[in-house]
Amino acid sequence: MALTDDDLKKLDKMMKKAVLDGTAEALEAIVFPKFDEIDKNLSSLKEEVGLNTEMIARVERKLDRVTDHQAEKLDDHEKRISQLENPALA
Repeated sequence: MALTDDDLKKLDKMMKKAVLDGTAEALEAIVFPKFDEIDKNLSSLKEEVGLNTEMIARVERKLDRVTDHQAEKLDDHEKRISQLENPALA
């Protein structure tokens, strides 16, 4: 018994449906959960980056305050040295 063109078309249609259904099931069972997991990981990484950015900003502000304070002290010392050097030059 030979298959007719109509039988082959039906068989082709059934095979395509089976492949598409199997692919869809595999995506839902394996791939989509992994994407969800990756999305959760990215979200937590974004939070960590945000926290690290805040900490870096705080450290920069503290460093600015320290350098400003040290610059003021250096200016004061320069003034005092200049005052001490001027009488020696005269």
